[in-house]
Amino acid sequence: MWREGELPVSGTLAPDAALWDGSELTLAIPVAVKGAASATAEGSVVVRGSWKTVVVYECGRCLKGVRMPVRGAFTLAYVSDEGRPCGADAWTDADVRVLDGRSSALGLDDAVREEVLLAVPRYLVPGEDGDGRCTRCGVPAARFRQPPKPPEPAAADPRWAALRALQSE
Repeated sequence: MWREGELPVSGTLAPDAALWDGSELTLAIPVAVKGAASATAEGSVVVRGSWKTVVVYECGRCLKGVRMPVRGAFTLAYVSDEGRPCGADAWTDADVRVLDGRSSALGLDDAVREEVLLAVPRYLVPGEDGDGRCTRCGVPAARFRQPPKPPEPAAADPRWAALRALQSE
């Protein structure tokens, strides 16, 4: 019986699954999840694991698609709803989820989605290698640098000469 030890947890979340709608993430491959679930003496469940995927970013320098592998770890706590006063909100901690005592399965999709969204950087602005190329797309970084400021005018407009004379007095 798994309550005496750990139950392995593994699965994938498809990149085109509805749960990614509105996340503004572009996933190149499914999110792979691996971990283990264990029961506590109080009837709660703790799930520890990790996830990994590849996110497609628009390069902050050249705007080309750049694939970047990302990964993270998570610990999820599920407490039993048994003994909870009817109508009372006994667990207000956002990191603790309520486990339905009548259910025989845990839905980890939303929890893993939340972990991924919190861990994945929103934007990618890659650095430069020693040779001056973007570390992600390979385009010379000099192409993306700001142009130099235009030089100050060499001679001032002669119409301001009378005002400059007053300024020095």
